[in-house]
Amino acid sequence: MDPIRIVGVNFSNFVQSVLLALKEKGVAHELVPPPSALKEPAHLALHPWGKIPVALLPSGPLYETTAILRWIDAALPGRVMTPSDPLAAARMDQWMSAIICYLDVHAIRQIGSPFFFATRRGEAFEPPAAAMEALALDLTVFEVALGNGPFLGGEAPNLADCLLAPIVNALALMPQTRPLLYLRPALTGFLAAVHARPATTGILRKPA
Repeated sequence: MDPIRIVGVNFSNFVQSVLLALKEKGVAHELVPPPSALKEPAHLALHPWGKIPVALLPSGPLYETTAILRWIDAALPGRVMTPSDPLAAARMDQWMSAIICYLDVHAIRQIGSPFFFATRRGEAFEPPAAAMEALALDLTVFEVALGNGPFLGGEAPNLADCLLAPIVNALALMPQTRPLLYLRPALTGFLAAVHARPATTGILRKPA
């Protein structure tokens, strides 16, 4: 089987989610850079909204992170990461939606990405108070959800955990958000369990 080719950059949390799923499945893969700057014609030919990741498949590009994760789990060999029980599968979908619609927006779009680019410019960054307040609520919700952990999937990660792990890891790497994370023992345990898995090596930078 040829390696699965994923278009993206290694600091994108959504790209990291896809790579984690591929490594959990034990499937060979390759991360390839976008063919042009995002939202320029060469990349828009792969994703009409100019986003990453994109899976390059023989039938054509497959885009949107959740679609790629679903395809990885259904089409490729390895451990199945979607529960067979319909309600458990629906709960997983619930958390995947919540991660993308809420946690990613507050943690990455409003805090993480501005922090990343400010740091590259050598500038200080102060997270917006509203984003920090919303993030605190998000983390409280996931703290409760992980009460039977260490993962949302129980003893082993499911597809929702692949989405959650890069965001929690990013929060641990940022000094502004690290205290919010480490006040919550279930989330702290989740992060430790993530880094205990071989699939994490080479994808997520372990916090000091």
